[in-house]
Amino acid sequence: MTAKEASEIIRTRARGELAEELRCRVTEVERDPADWPDGYSWLDALEDVDGTDFGQLPA
Repeated sequence: MTAKEASEIIRTRARGELAEELRCRVTEVERDPADWPDGYSWLDALEDVDGTDFGQLPA
């Protein structure tokens, strides 16, 4: 295995772990949307969890 292949495996695993953590956190937040402030959506929750600014994405 080359260093490049090993590096790609490590990055892939890290992305998978981050994706799983994010999924768990979003699931946690979505459990009781009745507690969310007015106008707060699951996209807002996702922004709070991972910092993504969905307002900056192309339409």
